[in-house]
Amino acid sequence: MIDHLANPEPFGPWREGLEETERRCRWRALAALALVYAGLDSELARYARAGEHDDAAVEHAWRALLAC
Repeated sequence: MIDHLANPEPFGPWREGLEETERRCRWRALAALALVYAGLDSELARYARAGEHDDAAVEHAWRALLAC
């Protein structure tokens, strides 16, 4: 686990105050990076793809990111 990510300032799709279009773009960017770095079958890639449309996936994506 990356210690400095335990309680960071919100970033990417988790940042507060984003317009919905920008949030979706950030989910797509995170999903693309997850595919490249963690692989197609990784939890991070799966939840990042789901986060664009599924609020329940947001927390799972955060936990998967911290587990990388």
